[in-house]
Amino acid sequence: MNALVELKQQSRALSNGILNPANLHEAMEMAGVLCKSSLIPKDFQGNPGNVLVAIQWGMELGLAPMQALQSIAVINGRPSLWGDAVIALCKSHPVCEWIKESFDADGTAVCIAKRKGDPEPVERRFSLDDAKKAQLIGKQGPWSQYPRRMLQMRARSWCLRDTFPDLLRGMAVAEEAQDSIVATVEPPPIDPTATATARLKSRLAAQPAQPEIPAPPPDMDPKTGEVLPAASTEPADPIADLLLLIGEAKTVADLEAHRDAIVALTNGHKKRAREAWTAKKEALIAAGHHAYPAPE
Repeated sequence: MNALVELKQQSRALSNGILNPANLHEAMEMAGVLCKSSLIPKDFQGNPGNVLVAIQWGMELGLAPMQALQSIAVINGRPSLWGDAVIALCKSHPVCEWIKESFDADGTAVCIAKRKGDPEPVERRFSLDDAKKAQLIGKQGPWSQYPRRMLQMRARSWCLRDTFPDLLRGMAVAEEAQDSIVATVEPPPIDPTATATARLKSRLAAQPAQPEIPAPPPDMDPKTGEVLPAASTEPADPIADLLLLIGEAKTVADLEAHRDAIVALTNGHKKRAREAWTAKKEALIAAGHHAYPAPE
């Protein structure tokens, strides 16, 4: 906890003027202003949330707000530190005794770092053979234009992340993160001349088969072992019995006995019951029975 407080105080000490938020509200206001500027990296332009997260990362690492925006990059969806910022953070901290970088005669990049309290320094190397095994040599971009610099960055990343993991707090090094391959799943090719049904079948065939779900065991009488009929999942009709009684009425007087029950109904149930009552009444009148007015 003391180390974190020290880093935050250090980051505030490095920031002069107005870019020194003291609370979340001030940080959000500052992020909203900075994201509109064209002087910050494109990953942060128009995105105050990313600006705010980068500033917070910087405070925890000991970087002032503007240093954080210039030193933190979003690589493959993860925040990463550029290599120059990594060595600057480590060298500026009291726990670091020294860091040495060099090249062997065969072009191998060497980085050696000594941490206070550790008996031996940490040494990491990255050679041309290592780069070839990783399929980096000849890769379009910095590996083709500045291979020695990229070898240096890789040796530096390995050495400093192993020597000072507490200072870097799990942050990746941008030059190394850029070489990581993010696997993507390509959709199956679709024939533009195929019908919609054929295209749908093609997509379904490309999906992994779903395991069949076994049917539940039938209900069984525990005494007789007889298989019972499955219970219906459809909701019961609340006026089914009333409709049955209306249909079974033999006279208009029998039909009239259900008037109060129909009047007590609401919404669509009442409408259905009245229609059944009226239809039955017309049938009874046609058969010569006395008529009564329909229920209201």
